[in-house]
Amino acid sequence: MPRYKYVVQVMMGQQMGAGCHYFAKCYWDVESDSHTSFTYTNPTLFCVCTVFGVYLY
Repeated sequence: MPRYKYVVQVMMGQQMGAGCHYFAKCYWDVESDSHTSFTYTNPTLFCVCTVFGVYLY
């Protein structure tokens, strides 16, 4: 997909029992832009990876 820009955002942290908030903000075209997210956790850490595909006009 040559006309797309990919933006990857990764957050990792230690499992301490507290919550956290994770967000991203950008201009968005619902017809051509998309994203996907993957979360991994184990007893000691967490990792959230989000990939955005933004169409370049």
